Amino acid sequence: MRVPFSWLKDYVEINISPENLAEKLTMGGLAVDRLEYVSQGVSGVVVGGILSIEKHPNADRLRIAQVDVGERVQIVTGAPNVQTGDKIPVALEGAVLANGMVIKKSVLRGEPSQGMMCSAKELGISGENLPPEQREGVMVLAPDAVPGQAVNRLLNLDEAVLILEVTANRPDCLSMIGVSREVAAMTGAALRLPIPFVKELPHATPAAGAIRVTVRDPDLCPRYCARVVEQVQIRESPAWMVSRLEAAGVRSVNNVVDATNYVMLEYGQPLHAFDLELIRGRQIVIRRAQKGEIMTTIDGVKRTMDETVLVIADEERPVAVGGVMGGLDSEISAETRVILLESANFNPASIRRTSLKLGLRTESSRRFEKGLDYHQVGPALDRVAQLLVEFGGAASSGVVEDSQPPPPVVKVAFRPSRACKVLGLEIPEPLQESYLHALGLDIIVEGNGARTVSVPTFRNDLREEIDLIEEIARLHGYQTIPETLPRDTTVLGRFHPDEAQEAEIARILSGFGLTELVTHTLGNPVWWKPWGVRTGEWIEAKNPLSEDQKGLRTTMLPGMMQVVARNFSFKNRDLYLYEIGKVFQVSEGRRDERRSLGLVLTGSQIERRHDAHLADFLTLKGVLEGLFRALGLGLELRPGDAFFLHPGRRASIFVQGEALGVAGELHPDLVEIYDLHQPAVVCELDLDLLCKRIPGARRHVPLPRYPQVLRDMALVVRDDCPVGAVLRVIEEAGGELVENVSLFDHYKGPQVPESHKSLAFSVAFRSKERTLTDDEVGRLMEGICQSLAKKVEAAIRR
Repeated sequence: MRVPFSWLKDYVEINISPENLAEKLTMGGLAVDRLEYVSQGVSGVVVGGILSIEKHPNADRLRIAQVDVGERVQIVTGAPNVQTGDKIPVALEGAVLANGMVIKKSVLRGEPSQGMMCSAKELGISGENLPPEQREGVMVLAPDAVPGQAVNRLLNLDEAVLILEVTANRPDCLSMIGVSREVAAMTGAALRLPIPFVKELPHATPAAGAIRVTVRDPDLCPRYCARVVEQVQIRESPAWMVSRLEAAGVRSVNNVVDATNYVMLEYGQPLHAFDLELIRGRQIVIRRAQKGEIMTTIDGVKRTMDETVLVIADEERPVAVGGVMGGLDSEISAETRVILLESANFNPASIRRTSLKLGLRTESSRRFEKGLDYHQVGPALDRVAQLLVEFGGAASSGVVEDSQPPPPVVKVAFRPSRACKVLGLEIPEPLQESYLHALGLDIIVEGNGARTVSVPTFRNDLREEIDLIEEIARLHGYQTIPETLPRDTTVLGRFHPDEAQEAEIARILSGFGLTELVTHTLGNPVWWKPWGVRTGEWIEAKNPLSEDQKGLRTTMLPGMMQVVARNFSFKNRDLYLYEIGKVFQVSEGRRDERRSLGLVLTGSQIERRHDAHLADFLTLKGVLEGLFRALGLGLELRPGDAFFLHPGRRASIFVQGEALGVAGELHPDLVEIYDLHQPAVVCELDLDLLCKRIPGARRHVPLPRYPQVLRDMALVVRDDCPVGAVLRVIEEAGGELVENVSLFDHYKGPQVPESHKSLAFSVAFRSKERTLTDDEVGRLMEGICQSLAKKVEAAIRR
């Protein structure tokens, strides 16, 4: 928001410099990004009226002009865009321009020149708001400029402009009046707000007889007011208005459009002017657009709309996009003589949606989408009508309006003691009340001393007691609040148990040489189909940013394999990866969110050689055994049936009889889908179940005092007998004296019966109380052999 300093002084007495005001506003919570001056250093430039202009006798591109600057002077110029009757800035002898150039009298091709006609650039003015021909040529001033008048005063070249950063919750500060309220509250100066007065001609047509207004969708437009102004002459605006608009960053168009823009900047209320002769049926209807309805906005673009867009329509067609932009078919032109002025209050959410849908953001939509004051609709309408009457128009009597009841007054309970406690500062109650009064808030004191604050409708950001406390803080001065350290007792931070367990698992796997991976929880369902995830088993995102983020993952492995495939495309084929994250599943209509651990191993973990060992099922099994051992758990592998794993190289993982997940070599079909050209082994565990099984406290045991006794045994079992089943029988039969059992050989050959295999185990025995004898160990081995024969039909291989 650009706020010209001189314009601000129309509403509030300011006795401090622009720099000091900028500092005060910033410290009071209304940030001033920077302070600009329209132009500095220009002097001696006056208004000149071109009396006559003729061709230079000795130069094709020069012309000689007779100019009235309070006296008649001759100026030689090469500017092609000026003509007799124009008012232009003239730098006379001794004048100083924005670039520091000092003007002297000169003779050009034999003709004396007593000054120079100036462009906007030479005056230090940005030409972006000027017509194209004036951006490079001489600047043409308003027709009512008086010859001899100082251009500095006419164009406010010494004007200071405050550039404000207005937050979304303060739409009231997108207006001169709103900013002036802030200045008055912070400086204690008196506020002088304009009181619009429209001089209605007694013989003018009543507005109600010239136009009818109907609001069909009051939820989107709670208030709509209209006025009619006749006898309008479309011309340039007065110089004072042009200079103010340009200082505020708005290009001057004509007196009608400029008047609506001026009041928008003054009140913060956008307005629009229609050519009433172009409104068919002399009727305005505020309604939702029909699906596929098309209109051309004043920027010349055809807009296709639907039922979510609010339009201002006449009897036959839309003539404006409500709160955003007017239509080309009803815009003001040089032939306009009767205009219809619109001032309305629109639903903020509706304007925001429309602006986004049409890709059309304007100064009007910028204000409406933040929510405007219901009660400023009428005064703003009267103010623009007043200006147009001053420009020569004739206002019809009355206002045509279709409105809903005004919103109720917001009342907030307020406790001065609470404000002191929150701010950590003792502020006397009368001083607190004076701050609130300065902001236009009324305080009602009940009989029991309780206070209720009535919030004015232009402050829609004040809804709770803490909002009032913030207002007191910023008017009292944030810099006055003492710096104090918190007095609460501090505690030592620590991990949540779940976080601690995850960190421990990550530490162990990183120690095994695996690299942690982080993939997105959102994915493309197409990726999951080869893994058996069916429609209805995953949760769909409502507003996905892309097809690759359409749903929440149900398993870690597809996303991890996408990363593996991408690395393979860059010739990085040795990958030992793990990921800890969340998966989301749907079962019988119930949604479930769980923690999961995924592992993917492929390639070699050491430098590639021709004989390098590639990761296989046994590599993965070793990682899992090491992880479970470090966590104090026993690992049990049972035959698995996960169809995405290789049929002969897959297993289900159990701990203490509970299934935790699956592990195995990736199915050849999936290896081909991901274009890996080498085996990959994967594993996924339910981390929530795993962490529940981790023992809470580790107990250290002393070193053994008695020796260990080792015995080897070779068994012949059926091919379908799992090694894990044999291990469990040995441990159960040996009892506490079996310290460890390990498989050291697996054999199939001529010496072994068909459909059988040979397994060789090393069994370690130890007692905590004594040295075991050979007889004791022999009896234990005999009992183990009997149990093996009975439970798994194992025979000792001789």
